[in-house]
Amino acid sequence: RGKKKCEKSAPPPLTLEEVQKSVLVVDAHGGWMRGWKENFKSLRIETLRSLMNAHTDPFDHRSLEFFAEAKGRGEELVTLPSLSQRDKLFKGPYQVPSTAIFNRFHEVLSRAYGIEDAVCTGTVQSINPIQEDEESVTDEPIFEVKIAFGKNSPHGSPTDVRTVRTIYSR
Repeated sequence: RGKKKCEKSAPPPLTLEEVQKSVLVVDAHGGWMRGWKENFKSLRIETLRSLMNAHTDPFDHRSLEFFAEAKGRGEELVTLPSLSQRDKLFKGPYQVPSTAIFNRFHEVLSRAYGIEDAVCTGTVQSINPIQEDEESVTDEPIFEVKIAFGKNSPHGSPTDVRTVRTIYSR
């Protein structure tokens, strides 16, 4: 009594077509996390500073950990013994992934969600909240995102996109 069943989180059953209609990924480097990968390589970063749950899977914060273990690469999750307990609720360990397992995980993740094909080369110029009229069907805020696309883009340049959700990473 009073206990809730613990259900596994799973991505919604979306087709690639549905993802591509509802998601637009704008990347100045022209590929999913390509700028990160290029920076990791040029700076010779072998192990990330961010904890293993800081990744792009929106449904399960432990999926990188599970991926590494399933691939027999659990040793690429490096425990940081020098970090002290900062949160009374978190019982550790503090682990960071190798760059290799982080990159491989995101390659698999982007294919699984169909994100690879949703990436357009461009830069976000501005993100502004806008007021919808009083007859709007949603109570969520609306944002107008101004995007400058690359010269070979079918979107044209610049383009204004209205959205209820936006994520910006630089």
